[in-house]
Amino acid sequence: MIRLAVRVRREQAELVLAELLELVPAGVEEVQIGEGTIEYAVYGAPGELPSLPDLNVAVGDALVEVSTSQTSDDWQERWSAFTARSSFRRRAPRSTASRCPGCV
Repeated sequence: MIRLAVRVRREQAELVLAELLELVPAGVEEVQIGEGTIEYAVYGAPGELPSLPDLNVAVGDALVEVSTSQTSDDWQERWSAFTARSSFRRRAPRSTASRCPGCV
């Protein structure tokens, strides 16, 4: 399995996320990298991931860096172990959050 990571400027991250979700409807992993950069990662087999030209169109001038790495064969077991000991917070869509000031 391949991990495709796309780093973008934080101020344009929400727009990039919307475009990436058009290419990868199953979702992306989001990681904050420093103050001004967000990394979105997608996972898949060769041929299942978005192409670089498609990424360039989706990300545009928000692009900071694109990288790929190979994940180990036991990634599912490691992910299950990680999620079992982690708590996740779900973020409300922006439109809902603006109507509900206390929503997270």
